[in-house]
Amino acid sequence: MQKLWQEWENYSFATVRDKDLARWIDYTLEAERLEHDASVNKRLFQVRSYLHYLFLYRNYLMSKSENTLLPLLSYGYRKLDDGSVAGFPAFFVLGGGSGMDRMGYVENAKWKANSTPVSSNEINLLLNEDRKGLKTSDPVKEFTPTQKFTNIPGLNRYNKLIADSSQTDNAYWYTNEWVIEIKNKGENNFIDFTGDFIGDVTNVKPIKISLYPYTPDGNIASKPTILYYEYRAKQIKEKIKLSQLAPGYYTLIIEDPVKIFRLKFSPSVNFSMVMRPGRQINSTAIYNSFIYVPEGTKKFNIIKTNLLRLITPTGRQLDFMNDKSMDIQVDVQKGEEGLWQLKPLYGKLFVEGIPPYLSTSASQMLIPAGIK
Repeated sequence: MQKLWQEWENYSFATVRDKDLARWIDYTLEAERLEHDASVNKRLFQVRSYLHYLFLYRNYLMSKSENTLLPLLSYGYRKLDDGSVAGFPAFFVLGGGSGMDRMGYVENAKWKANSTPVSSNEINLLLNEDRKGLKTSDPVKEFTPTQKFTNIPGLNRYNKLIADSSQTDNAYWYTNEWVIEIKNKGENNFIDFTGDFIGDVTNVKPIKISLYPYTPDGNIASKPTILYYEYRAKQIKEKIKLSQLAPGYYTLIIEDPVKIFRLKFSPSVNFSMVMRPGRQINSTAIYNSFIYVPEGTKKFNIIKTNLLRLITPTGRQLDFMNDKSMDIQVDVQKGEEGLWQLKPLYGKLFVEGIPPYLSTSASQMLIPAGIK
């Protein structure tokens, strides 16, 4: 159970992934097998009750309909006296916000049909069925934070793939992280930045652009701020000068108070976005971008929330063009190692089993040094 608490404390995905929920159910099954104290098992019952609630909530997020919302709210209603799930918030926020008939907090709500308390035996049966419905994936390689970077090797191999790529008109929001490389100090290093495409006049907070010494783990709390810039204009391009920076790597953090922004690095600056569980890519629309699949990779995982299409170096297309959160395991076929194009990417993105970097420029992309 300590493993479970630690994973929950550090969990950063908006939607619970199948393999994670399956593993958590397995933790509680093993704990229940080992533990015979009645008071401890009472607590395990509450935890297992919550896991079934997560399963129902996952189903609803994947397909928002009355068929998935009603079981969730009905279960919450039956657990009101238990304290292990958030029944009332679900009635008001999920039910009331759904727009579905009699699914909000009303007198004749459909979810009030059954008020029988949920028993321990029922939870065991429900979780057993849940576990069968969860897909688990093969393990993939773990990439630790890197200290040194390089550009894409053999870039000419991908001329056809990148012929129509561009880093213009790609749009981002919320908080995102980049690693950038300054090769030579000078006026050629800059960022063209444009923001506030939503145009909400009530949102007066600036978009904050902060630059730090490069930190592999993304923790900038103890790092000195090398450059700080506030964008307060409205859809006006501003140049952020990087001419004072010495050659080397830097961590760039952009915090957007939901205004939407676009940026373009000058050709002399190498760059990649960094994907972390707690800081995934947040975009509204990235029309052309790239990830890198090293030699020897057989499978890797992609977690996405909206539209996504992958194009491999051989031209094979993998379409996930729906507005659904998906946890996908991708099989890498022969000859597909190297540069992959994402065209397009909408929403959030995270990868596992390949270097967690994405760039909108193949020629300026940074990947860990030493990989092929």
